[in-house]
Amino acid sequence: MAACAPMRKKLIPWLLLPMLAAMAWWLWPSQPEPQPAQADGPAPTAKAEAAASSASPGARDLALAPQASTTPSPQQMLEARWCEQSRHWPAHDARLLDPEQPLLQELRLQRQTQRLQALRQLGSERALALADWLDPDPAARSRLQAEALESKDPAVLSLTLQTACADDACRQSLAKRWLELQPSNLYPLLSVHQSLDTPLEAWTDAVLQADHANNYREEWFELLRSLPTETSRGPADALSSIERFDRAAAWSVPLGLSRALACRRSDTALAARCAAAAERLWNLADDPLEAQIALRMVASQPALHAQWGPRSQQWQALQQLLQDDVNSAEREPWFTEALSCRGFSAAAKLYERHYTGAHLKHLRERLAREDQRLLLARYRAGDGVDPLRP
Repeated sequence: MAACAPMRKKLIPWLLLPMLAAMAWWLWPSQPEPQPAQADGPAPTAKAEAAASSASPGARDLALAPQASTTPSPQQMLEARWCEQSRHWPAHDARLLDPEQPLLQELRLQRQTQRLQALRQLGSERALALADWLDPDPAARSRLQAEALESKDPAVLSLTLQTACADDACRQSLAKRWLELQPSNLYPLLSVHQSLDTPLEAWTDAVLQADHANNYREEWFELLRSLPTETSRGPADALSSIERFDRAAAWSVPLGLSRALACRRSDTALAARCAAAAERLWNLADDPLEAQIALRMVASQPALHAQWGPRSQQWQALQQLLQDDVNSAEREPWFTEALSCRGFSAAAKLYERHYTGAHLKHLRERLAREDQRLLLARYRAGDGVDPLRP
C-alpha cells in the first residue's frame, strides 16, 4: 500500500482536470446564440407581445412598432445651429429679435411653410381659409376673398374682413353677406353700419337688433395653436407665438366709435335711444374697448351716472389689471428666453391669451378676486381717464 501512495499523488491532478473544466464551463458567462438579421428593427419580447395583444389596435401598433429614428429633423438641426450661435449672448440681447438674423429668417420661413402645409393637409374650409389668410402671396388673399363671398360659414367671413379687402366696397359686400347669415350678431351689424355716413338712428337700431356678439377670433387662434407645428417649445415656437400675438393684437373690431361718440352730441330725442343701445352693448361686450364705448355713449347724460358709475369704476380697475399684466410680461421677457434656448416660459401663453380670447369675462372673474378699490386708486393715481367724464 505504501508503494502505491506516490502513484496516487501523481494521478490526483489528472483526475481533477475534468471536474475543473466542468466547473469553468458552468461559471463562464454564456454567449447568446446568433440571431437572424431583422429588417424592421428588433423583435418584440414575449412580454411586449402579451401587453400588445390585450391593448387596443392603436396601442398594439405602437407597442409592436420599431423604435423611432433618432435622426434630428431639419427644424431641430436649424434650431441647434441657432442655439449654438446665440448661447454666448446675454439673455435679453437685441440680436435675438433682429429680423435680419439669417438663421431666424430661415426658422421663420420654415415654420411658415410647415404651417401652411399642415393646414392644407387638413383640407377643411376653415383650415384652407386660415392658410390663405396666413399666406403672404397676394393670390392667396384674392382666393380667400372670392371663396368667402360664397361661404356659408360666418367665421370665414369674419376672418376675411380682417385683411383680404383692399377697399370699402369689398368690406361692405363681406359684411352684408355675414349679416345675411347672422342677422342678430353684433359684429356684422356694426360692420355694415360703421360708415361715417350712417345715421345715428340706424347705428343704434343695429346695436339693439343684436342678441349675441361673436367675431370668431378665439376659434381661429385656437385652430392655429392646435397645429402640430406649434408645439416645439423652442426658438421656432417662440417665433410662432410672437407672430400669433402680433396678428391677434391687430385684429380689428368694427365698433363704429364715431357713431358712439355722436350720442354725446345728440339731442334729447335720441338720448333714450343711445342709452338703450349703450345698455345692450355693455351686456354683449366681449372686449374692454366695447365696454368703454358703452360708457362713453351715456357720458353726456348725468341722470344715468348713478347707474353707470359702478360700471365705470369696474372698467377703470380692469384697465389697471391689464396694465399690470403688461408690466409683468415686460419684467419677464419670455420671447428672448425662448429664442435664446433658455426655456419656454408659461408667461408666453398668458401674454398671448390677453389678445386672442374672449377675455372680458375672464378679466371680470379675475377682478372679483382682487382688491378693486386698490386697483382703482392706482389707475387714478396714474392719470387714468374716467370714460363717464364728458
